[in-house]
Amino acid sequence: LLAIGAVAVDDDGILLDDSFEIVLKGDRSGDAANIVVHGIGHGAQAAGVPARDALESFRAWAADAPRVGFHTDFDRAVLRVAFAAAALQADDRPWLDLAPLAGALVPEAYRYGGRSLDDWLAAFGIECTIRHNAASDALATAELLLRLRVIAAKQGTRGCAALDKAARAQK
Repeated sequence: LLAIGAVAVDDDGILLDDSFEIVLKGDRSGDAANIVVHGIGHGAQAAGVPARDALESFRAWAADAPRVGFHTDFDRAVLRVAFAAAALQADDRPWLDLAPLAGALVPEAYRYGGRSLDDWLAAFGIECTIRHNAASDALATAELLLRLRVIAAKQGTRGCAALDKAARAQK
């Protein structure tokens, strides 16, 4: 886990002034390929926040808010490992996974290749300025959530619980 990025979303939209971004302290043995993908070099990792402090800060920021992501099984697994390594109780709140939700709401796009976050961002014309950057990916995911909420509402599905039910049915 190199970084955590998140942004709050409410009924009116994305709350840019209520966002979270933190780089975790890492050692110099970080994987060079991972650095290329995420752009978080050894210097940034060395200057990062210790994992325990970063995870506690994220948990406090997120509080009781629903968690939303894309292919959340991966994110949740990475976070569980990080929480365990930091000797912290894992945050096992349910997450709304936009990957199956998008497929449930827009089945024709799913049938014709809509599988990755990049596929869905392209399908909705959402730009992600710095792909694989935690904060930028969080913002793009929040924009995708807003688009999917509009489609869901037109189909009669409203609220996080109903969206989660549609996502689970698709999974």
